[in-house]
Amino acid sequence: MRKFIQNIPYEVSKGFYYGADGYVWGREFLSTEPATPRQLEMAKHWYHWMLWGRLGYDPDLTNDRLIQMLAARYPQVPAENLFTAWQEASMVYPVTTGFHWGALDFQWYIEGCFSKPKSANTTSGFHDVNRFITLGAHPGTDNVDIPDYVDAVVEGKPAPGTTPIQVSQRLHNHADKALRILDRFPKVADKELRLTLGDIRAMAYLGKYYGHKIRGATELALYRKNKEKAHQDAAVREMTQAAQYWDRYIAAAQTQYTNPILLNRAGLCDWRALRDDVQKDIIIAGGGLPEEKKPPEETVLFIRDPNSDRAQHDLNIIAALGKAGITIDGVNIPGLGLSVRTIDPDSLEEAETYSFAQRTMILISDTIASGDVANHADDPLPVVCMESSLFERGGMFFSSDSGNISDMPRMAIVDASHPITSVFGAGEIRFSRQSGDDILGVLQGNMAAGAKVLAHNPQNIKQPCLVILDQGDTPLPDGGRSGYDPAPARRVCLGYQQNAFVNPTVDGVILLQRTVQWALGERVTAAPPKP
Repeated sequence: MRKFIQNIPYEVSKGFYYGADGYVWGREFLSTEPATPRQLEMAKHWYHWMLWGRLGYDPDLTNDRLIQMLAARYPQVPAENLFTAWQEASMVYPVTTGFHWGALDFQWYIEGCFSKPKSANTTSGFHDVNRFITLGAHPGTDNVDIPDYVDAVVEGKPAPGTTPIQVSQRLHNHADKALRILDRFPKVADKELRLTLGDIRAMAYLGKYYGHKIRGATELALYRKNKEKAHQDAAVREMTQAAQYWDRYIAAAQTQYTNPILLNRAGLCDWRALRDDVQKDIIIAGGGLPEEKKPPEETVLFIRDPNSDRAQHDLNIIAALGKAGITIDGVNIPGLGLSVRTIDPDSLEEAETYSFAQRTMILISDTIASGDVANHADDPLPVVCMESSLFERGGMFFSSDSGNISDMPRMAIVDASHPITSVFGAGEIRFSRQSGDDILGVLQGNMAAGAKVLAHNPQNIKQPCLVILDQGDTPLPDGGRSGYDPAPARRVCLGYQQNAFVNPTVDGVILLQRTVQWALGERVTAAPPKP
């Protein structure tokens, strides 16, 4: 950015106008962890705006001053390393787009590798390996187009500029340097810093994707010209590696941003749907699709009392989370397909010694007495708790007190922007058709600093019944315990009490499923079946 500003031709421009074409800098609308109210775009992109403002005023402002600003805002990590990682990942944009140039915004959207179909020469708008061969470089660079480079190689002539191979290597160098720095950073609790590091990682993965894709396109063009199979083998290898980094990229990006997104110029960007086009590049290069590795099975460690007189409550939960699914009034709701492993209260050591796999979580049922449950506040696993007595200190550390509400099978959603509640909208939902004592569990008293209330008792706003803590958030303090603050993984208190799930509603099942998906860090997809 500094070099750009320093090279503005002052004889024709006394300054610059900077803004957005077709976008309003209001509040962000894509975060999977939104603030309430949602964060202003100007605040979210503070560093971006600061650089344009300060460097526009004084382009000789040194990096040392910028590093000092980062150190003041993010003291948890070495500021010089953060500055470098951020800068290296940011170079993915100009290096890629300087080589693969769509002059107008509807002709190239780098975050999705797509555009309007006409500009991509594909029906989906995805810029496949063929389009990376045919689309030229920015005329203001010395980048050599792939066809020109191939002709030079075949004719034994030097290429007059930066070759596609060199562009590919530049992308790898920038991305690798950023990733090496990120991998050395400690786990951070500050939400803004954690999300910023996630953005940097996602952009580094995208840089690896384009580095492999540009090299693969070049090798494929060489093969088509000279028919040397070594080039085709290299093309298949590069496109296979590109696809692997696309998966890493969208996994990192979807953790923090909703998908898909409708763009004003380019159209609908759906990272997951574009994955099929990414894989097709391997076939275009002459290879076969790699065998899909089955992801590790998500496991729910369900702490419950199988001898409880409310066993049906738990059996319905198992059906909704497992493979069986559940039918309500003739409406079949598919299960999440998770592996639900019951943990008996008489053998809780199973939960304590169970291998803490990445895709495992703990679910605590209300059918078990709170005194029989070992404390899981410091476990490095997501925990969803439905036993209201454990909502407070000594259990989940969400609140200073808790309670149960009789004959209240409803809850009022107050934050419909969160992935768990977004399909319902704000207002009341009925989660159970059961009546009687202690249907709704609630939190009371002082609340944890990091707790986010998604729903409360419809008759008392001071009694939340669906509350979350994200990883790194702050629970209630307890000087006698360590390892639970900040929260080592996602936490949820969901007030499904007593017989609430003996006779659940469709909304009640979907809410539970979405809660578990969010806790596991998976894409939140559960939704009411269409009529």
